[in-house]
Amino acid sequence: MSCSYQVPKCIWIALAFSYVVQGSYRTVFFEILPDPIIFGDSVVLRCYVSEKICDTIIRKAWGIGPSNSVICSNGESYRKNKYKMISNNISGNYDLEIFRFNEKDMENLYTYSCGAKTFSKRITPSDYLYYPSLFSASKVHIDRGIIRGSVKMENVFPIPNCTVISGEIVQKVVFYVPGGYFKWKYKEINAKYIINAVGKMCDNKVTIVCRLGQKTYEVARKINNNMHCKSNYIIPVLIVTGVIITIASMIWMIFHRYNCNNNSH
Repeated sequence: MSCSYQVPKCIWIALAFSYVVQGSYRTVFFEILPDPIIFGDSVVLRCYVSEKICDTIIRKAWGIGPSNSVICSNGESYRKNKYKMISNNISGNYDLEIFRFNEKDMENLYTYSCGAKTFSKRITPSDYLYYPSLFSASKVHIDRGIIRGSVKMENVFPIPNCTVISGEIVQKVVFYVPGGYFKWKYKEINAKYIINAVGKMCDNKVTIVCRLGQKTYEVARKINNNMHCKSNYIIPVLIVTGVIITIASMIWMIFHRYNCNNNSH
């Protein structure tokens, strides 16, 4: 008999199938923390396993590589300088903390074992940070009010958000990649900036500020000749000059009246 004549039964079968699929999906799954991953920092690989599959009293372990070489077992680490097994109160299982996460750690196969049952995972994040190993800026050159300089970073991902600042001048830096992308990072990125500072308020220095993730990188370079820029001190100088002129005028008026009074007598 077709389903069109047994709608309640078909619906029941569909719901039962959906429950089984959802249950199996939520039985075992992995999570990688933090998000995004930061190279050089600690990364936690978490495996959620249902108690129906992994009883709390069964031996639990983490291993690496195709041969599942054991690195941690029941909370004890055999390589304490690199790995740590952390009790996970949510599922009653254990997380694997990887210290100083690097490219080699990305290539490993990690296996969580619960008795004879094993569950494997490679860490392949879609979102991660690689903080630069080098951040430098060239000397600043200025010619007829045109400021020029360059910025360089090495071993970085993604390309950071950078700006050049001098007084009221704020200009975005656009990087190009000469070295290409290599093993999770850009080996080198460069940027050249050109600022027309004629008639603008500028300092006696240029500051490059770059932001990547939670970090801010900053470097300043001195401008030797900023005669084409408006000085930041013009307004204060004018105010001080005005005050001096006012005081001098008052003194002159007092002195003039004093002389006039003496002459009248």
